[in-house]
Amino acid sequence: MMKSFLCPRPTRFLSSLTLPVLVASVVGCGGTGADTLFGSGGASAGTATTASTSSSGATSSSGTAGTTSSGTAGTTSSSSTSSGSGGSVAACQAGYTCVDADPAGWTGHYYVTETALPAAAAPACPANLTAHTDHTGPAGAAQCTACTCGALQGAACAPPDLTCYAGSTTCAGTATDLTVQLENGACDKPALPGVVVLQASCKLTSPATVSAAGTCAPSATDFPNKQSWATRIDACGADTSAGACGAGKVCVPDGSGAAGESLCIRQDGTATCPAGWTKVIQGYGSSTDTRACGACTCGGGDTTCGDSHYTFYSSASCTTNPAMGSTSVASAQCTDVSADLGGARATLPTAKGNCPAGGGAATGAVTPLNPFTYCCQ
Repeated sequence: MMKSFLCPRPTRFLSSLTLPVLVASVVGCGGTGADTLFGSGGASAGTATTASTSSSGATSSSGTAGTTSSGTAGTTSSSSTSSGSGGSVAACQAGYTCVDADPAGWTGHYYVTETALPAAAAPACPANLTAHTDHTGPAGAAQCTACTCGALQGAACAPPDLTCYAGSTTCAGTATDLTVQLENGACDKPALPGVVVLQASCKLTSPATVSAAGTCAPSATDFPNKQSWATRIDACGADTSAGACGAGKVCVPDGSGAAGESLCIRQDGTATCPAGWTKVIQGYGSSTDTRACGACTCGGGDTTCGDSHYTFYSSASCTTNPAMGSTSVASAQCTDVSADLGGARATLPTAKGNCPAGGGAATGAVTPLNPFTYCCQ
């Protein structure tokens, strides 16, 4: 039969003589000397299993808790994040982002946007980022405006030849050329042979002819698509990083977050993108633009002459009234002018026509220079 006994109540103030006896008694009651003597807050180093709590609220199980003189579990303050294997990696500071490190042979990082031209200037880059402006999509051939020609200038026509026959109403007998007498368009008495001419007939023996073809002034030409590039590449580059944030990772300043913005790396020349960087932007640092339009020209050869004829009047002043008429000679058909031999004048032909336009062909091209490749995520 087991004997029961009453465990002694611990006393805080003990003499050196009674302490060993009391400790032995307490241990025999199933407690530890430290638990009983110093309260439940004190933990025996190497045997207590107490969770150490960080200021962020994360809990790690180390198997051995830190102890303090107050008897409370130790508390730490750190910005580190758990690596998942017992270690920790520093997070990026505020205003920075953790991204993949640039592969060997590439530079980075860049926040890149593409803008169709023409367009307003790009906004300023965020703090700690450097602006870079390049282009892609060289423009096509010059879109030259059409050439045109001005009005015909300096053209002239000679009047038709007029041949008359004195004493005949059927254009028979001796012919007299009155063209030179009347070609100035002034009123004049027909100079027909004979003292008194009572009868005469006339006809045109050749049409009006072009005596001067004239010229036209060509227009100037130009092309409106002056922009050498179709697209502008705006990049905000992180010239330096702010440390690592894990294996193969670096901290770079935050981008603007603008629509269409991509995180990119860059290499000079035309390159193949490394794994994980799938978007390709082929850009160029400069170009030569030799585009132009050839000079416009205006040809000739289509000048014609307008109506031209001769009119004979009863009046010597080449006027008409109810009592005094007139007769017109306007073709190669013989016309009796016997009733109107008082005066005559020519209606001179007017030169008309257009000049065919030519020239204005596009020349030259945009040649891109200094190629480079952006590879983006």
